[in-house]
Amino acid sequence: MSNSCLSSPLVEEGEVKRAMLERADQVIVLVDHTKFGDQMLYQVAGLDSIDLLITDEKPSEDMMRKLEQHQVELLVVAEDKHD
Repeated sequence: MSNSCLSSPLVEEGEVKRAMLERADQVIVLVDHTKFGDQMLYQVAGLDSIDLLITDEKPSEDMMRKLEQHQVELLVVAEDKHD
């Protein structure tokens, strides 16, 4: 996930994801923090296509501003470590 779009390493996979996004009433993206800033071959959609982003760590301030600009709701979920 680059700072402004969802992407995919494979064109065919990206086309399937794009078709799913176009038909969805609500788009929820689940991504771990290591994917922020990754740019892959095929751009699937912009941040304006996302309703809710769920991740495990708060993104950078730059990414936070972009999410706010595109009115993407952010949910940061910490791993519950019980030993």
